[in-house]
Amino acid sequence: MNLLILLLTCIGIFAVGLCFLFFMPVVANLIIVLFQGFLTEQQIAALQHRPSDSIFIDPNELEELQ
Repeated sequence: MNLLILLLTCIGIFAVGLCFLFFMPVVANLIIVLFQGFLTEQQIAALQHRPSDSIFIDPNELEELQ
C-alpha cells in the first residue's frame, strides 16, 4: 500500500510540475496570439472603412431566432 501511495504521489507531483513548467506558458501564449489576431483584424477593418467580421452580436437579435 505504501508503494502505491508513493507511486501516485510521484506521478501527481510530476504532473503538477509539468503543468506549471510547460502547459501554463503555452496556454498563455496561445491566448495572447489569438487576442492579437482579433485586434489586428479589427484594426484592418477600420482602416478599410468596413465593419469588422469579428463583432460580437446578441444572438437574440438574429432574425433566424425571432
